[in-house]
Amino acid sequence: MYTYHFTKRQAETAARATIVNYSERYPNEWQDEEALAYDVSALLGIKPEPNYVAAALQALDDLRKVENGTHMDLDANDREDLIERFEGDLLTAVRDVITSFPFSGREVFIPTMELAA
Repeated sequence: MYTYHFTKRQAETAARATIVNYSERYPNEWQDEEALAYDVSALLGIKPEPNYVAAALQALDDLRKVENGTHMDLDANDREDLIERFEGDLLTAVRDVITSFPFSGREVFIPTMELAA
């Protein structure tokens, strides 16, 4: 059995990477917040709320639209301001995703099954 050791900051980084990778793999119409919440749950041993995961996916979608120049708020706002706003939204959503992550000031040990060799 493998054991992963995560601090809260590492859990935040792992959750963000999982969410970003998921959003890059699946187009918006195929994205499933519950399936992604399950992926985060399997990685970190927590049960995130699907609505927090949905908020993170929405922030990523907004960032992608700003980068592509197709976001509807680009006309009224500066590009850098929008990027900063949506990065903040993403950070908040990821932190919401890991709110149930146990934090005692120490690392958290998460046992997982060992893959057969």
